[in-house]
Parts: sequence; C-alpha cells; structure tokens
Amino acid sequence: MTTASILPTSKATVALEIVEPFKTKIDDSKITFHPNIPHEMMEKVTATYAKTAKENGETILCVLNETVFAGNAADGFAVTEQALYWHNMGESDGMVPLSEIQEIVYEKGLLAKLLKINGKHKILTTTPKPQSMELVVGLVNALRSGAPVKTSAAEQPAATTENAPTLESAQNRSRSGGAKFNKKKFAAICILALAIFLLLPVLLPTSQNDESVALAAVEIALQQQQLTPRITQYVFTPNEKGGVLIVEHELINALNDQWLGNYYYQADVKIDDHKKAEVLSLTKIDYPGNLNWTLTKLGKQRQSEAERRLRN
Repeated sequence: MTTASILPTSKATVALEIVEPFKTKIDDSKITFHPNIPHEMMEKVTATYAKTAKENGETILCVLNETVFAGNAADGFAVTEQALYWHNMGESDGMVPLSEIQEIVYEKGLLAKLLKINGKHKILTTTPKPQSMELVVGLVNALRSGAPVKTSAAEQPAATTENAPTLESAQNRSRSGGAKFNKKKFAAICILALAIFLLLPVLLPTSQNDESVALAAVEIALQQQQLTPRITQYVFTPNEKGGVLIVEHELINALNDQWLGNYYYQADVKIDDHKKAEVLSLTKIDYPGNLNWTLTKLGKQRQSEAERRLRN
C-alpha cells in the first residue's frame, strides 16, 4: 500500500524549498504546511479528494481547511509538488496538475471568495484571510516555475531574476495570474464585463436573478451562524422588498459524514436595484409542508442517491 510521502522525493525537496519563505509570510489558522499537518487532517485529505496524491507517493506541501465544524479539511484544497487537489462542499472532487495551470487568480466577490484556475476550475475559499490567499496564488505560481523563491532580489544575479522569482514578484504574479499585462486585452475585457453587467438584468428574468442572489445571501448568513451551508431545496416568493426564501438545510457530522437530519429556515431578504441582497431575518421553522420546492445541485445529488438505493 502506498502512502502520501513523508520523506520527500528530490522533486518534493525542491518544492519544499520553494514553500519555505511563504510559510513565514502566511499566518493563517486555516492553512497548514508540511511537516506540521495534523494526522487526522492528512488521513482525511489523502483518503478523499487527494487520494491520487497518496497513490503516487506525492508530498502534501500545504492544506487549506475550508470545513467549518471539523478540523479535518474534508472541504478545502491540498498542494503537492505535482498537482493541486480540492473539494468544494456539495461538489465532485477536483484536480489539476501544476504543469497544466496556465492561470490562477484569487477573486473576492460580493458573495463568494474563490481561486479560479485556467478560467474554469473554481475553489471556494471562504474562511482564510484574503492576504493569505493572495500569497497562496503566489506560491502556486512559484511551484509552477520550479525554482526556489528568494526573499530578496539582491540574493541572486540580475540575469536569473526571471527564472527564479522573488517572493515579491510571486505576489505580483498572483494578481495577474502569472501572465504578462496586456493593456488592449485588459481594456477589451473591461468593456465586455461592463456590457454584460448592464445587459444581464434585461436578458434574465428578474425573479431568477433574485432567487440566485437571495440563495447566496442566505448561505452566507448560515455560515455566520457557524453552519456549513448544505441547502438541498428552496422556495422563493418575491415581494416589494426582494423576497422570502424558505430553505431545507441538511446537517452532517463532519467527522464521519453521518446525516443528522434536515432543518428548515425562513429568510426575509432585501434586494436592491443592483442585485445586492441583505438578509433582514433568518428564522428556524418547523417543516413547512409540501411546497413547490426547487432542488439545488446538492438536492439533485441526494435525489439521485435515493433513487439508486430504491433500485438496488
């Protein structure tokens, strides 16, 4: 049986040298570095979404724990000398080799904070500090380059500065995704983004927009109550202020993934003309009965699991 590497390979040794200066810069309880990753966390990560890393004998360089209740990083990501592995709550596991990462950026939206890889893969990063995630992006860019990062440009010859980036240059690359800045391309993207922003309310039905922003706002409100959002279905009723949202929320024991029951919440949500939502109240209620529920992605997954159990 193979295990995640504890004694690093030669490639992992170089990667650990790259990681070292970032360890002193990233001061965040949600991000843990080799060799100080707790045993329980390592076991959970390498038994689930980073199972391939364990099978390949890769070294887990750092882990982000995105799980709210437990400290085992069941949700989050892991970085090795070969790849980036992750799991978002309610979604399938993800993995992309470092050699295939063309662009990685950290986005701080109104409703979510995430890492975006190659413009398509998204890793939710709600719990760590924003400055920590910017440094993590710099770390991944440095690992992509494959050269140890110096803490100062003065420690290396000027001719090799491009090949062995400084910690400062890695942070700068994190803001641009590791690509050279192109003014014309940037201007075109800004114009396109503005056009989409102006046309979106016209192209999409208002109720659909209101549903999505209300649902995202309620997920944040649940997180603020120390609950990991696991909404399976919901009912949205629009009104003059915005709308009333009733959600079904499943409670899971993060230590053993045991289902503990479904709970129901009613939220009064205010939505302004710019589609910014504010939860005015969030109340736990009894089962509201058979309503015209709309399934979330997690709800559809649970429905498929139930149908599969019935067939078997």
